[in-house]
Amino acid sequence: MWDLCRRLRESQRDSANPTKFEKTLSEAFDYLGLATKQLGGPNLPDLVIEGPEVVIVEAKTTSQGSINEGYVNFDALERYEKKFKAQKVVIVAPSFSGRNLKDSAKRHNTVLMETEAICRMIQDHFHSPYSAEQIFAILFQQEEDMITPSNILPETDTDSIKTVIREILLLPENIVNFSVEQIDFLLKAKGGELKKDLIEAGIRFLSSPPLDIIERDIQTERFSFRVKKEIILKRISLVSEALEMNTHLPRVSISKTLSETPKGCVTAGQFEHLGDGVFQYLDNTNIRIDANMTMGQVKQELESHGLWTKNINSFRYQLRVKADLIN
Repeated sequence: MWDLCRRLRESQRDSANPTKFEKTLSEAFDYLGLATKQLGGPNLPDLVIEGPEVVIVEAKTTSQGSINEGYVNFDALERYEKKFKAQKVVIVAPSFSGRNLKDSAKRHNTVLMETEAICRMIQDHFHSPYSAEQIFAILFQQEEDMITPSNILPETDTDSIKTVIREILLLPENIVNFSVEQIDFLLKAKGGELKKDLIEAGIRFLSSPPLDIIERDIQTERFSFRVKKEIILKRISLVSEALEMNTHLPRVSISKTLSETPKGCVTAGQFEHLGDGVFQYLDNTNIRIDANMTMGQVKQELESHGLWTKNINSFRYQLRVKADLIN
């Protein structure tokens, strides 16, 4: 995981070899469990991601600094969008500069995404695995013109995120909309203080699928609830009560879960490479896994032998690295 982020950061600055960045980006999305095709070449986009929606990804490198409008051919991106019937176009680069670029991107319904945002997603996914659907929603279904690391919910500081969420949900009824600055002021008045990116992360958590209960006014940069707070709180309370019902949902000892490896749970380190991407399970040499298979096929093959892994994306990726299927 750390090596993948390192190669993303290095390849985004290798302007002499832009296909290297494209390939590493494809590898990153593959690690995150997204079905990605690397195309490139004349009249073709760099990457196409097929998920709940089709996304065109254009990779842009620069040896230093940021990219500006001169780096982007928006007419070509529009052609790709029509050709592949894509619902979204995303440009990935180290960073972006210039009002013209941002205005043009907004006009062409194109999202600007910093490479570091993808690295943040990879790191969060490694520590607390997401489903492919969750990752797709976080990266590609936010109502934002630019995706930076602050747009990715920092799983490592969930207590701060909870504080922000609680503050928003408990806003007085007479407040019909609010801003990041207003939430910051309220927290400080209560003796607390959080970084702006954590407040923004809490807001984006509430405004992104599957909750999607807050909307942003682009003109004023203020936020409001899509439905009445009373309804929101009732729904949350209903889910909370359901989770506490002993008769339906078994309680799990967290300390016990962390200290024990569940039966049938395997890691890539328990498999020996035989050649051509085929691996043999060390505890049962009759069980073999082909790393050339898709993630779904690998998962299905494991399950057919009563095995599973905590993070199927990471498991398959590590096998492919060991088999030199990823350069």
